Amino acid sequence: MNQRIQKITFDDANIFLLVNGKKHRVPMSALSMRLMRATKEQREAFRFSPAGFVVYWTKLDLELPVNGLLQMCQKVF
Repeated sequence: MNQRIQKITFDDANIFLLVNGKKHRVPMSALSMRLMRATKEQREAFRFSPAGFVVYWTKLDLELPVNGLLQMCQKVF
């Protein structure tokens, strides 16, 4: 099954991913301290690569592979 991130949201400590209709949570501290310390504006300024394999946070100069994010979801839940 092809898993695609449909939506990304945040709270103060977590990133929430909507993947194929299911919501997952990953602590930002497990992904990137830069992302965890970022402002709300910086966190929300992301985009997906054209093929959808990478999430870019341009204001943070940070990129995370979608597969890596999805694997972290599987470890957390």
